Amino acid sequence: LSPPSGQWYVTHSTLALLMPVREGATIPLLWSFKGEPVSGERVMQRAGLDSDKPIDLFKVRTRDKGKPEAERPLAAYRSLVVTERREGLYSMPCAMGNSFINAKEQ
Repeated sequence: LSPPSGQWYVTHSTLALLMPVREGATIPLLWSFKGEPVSGERVMQRAGLDSDKPIDLFKVRTRDKGKPEAERPLAAYRSLVVTERREGLYSMPCAMGNSFINAKEQ
């Protein structure tokens, strides 16, 4: 099964999901740090996005609440990303020792 064009495919032992490119842009970056905590600013700068925190991209608009296609990326983000709020650090422990697959490279 290949994902629709322009979307990221994230694999993890218990997770396979599709995300729009904008939200998904932060996932491969966090994955590339192999579980090491990094600042939100660094992640957003490397993604080329204008926001302070990665989670800002995953917020569900009021009109989209209850729609699975809008809420799945946020649920995935919350299950994959560990946040140290006081320090402003983000990490993805499940990425330690794993590799990320970009569907566009397949």
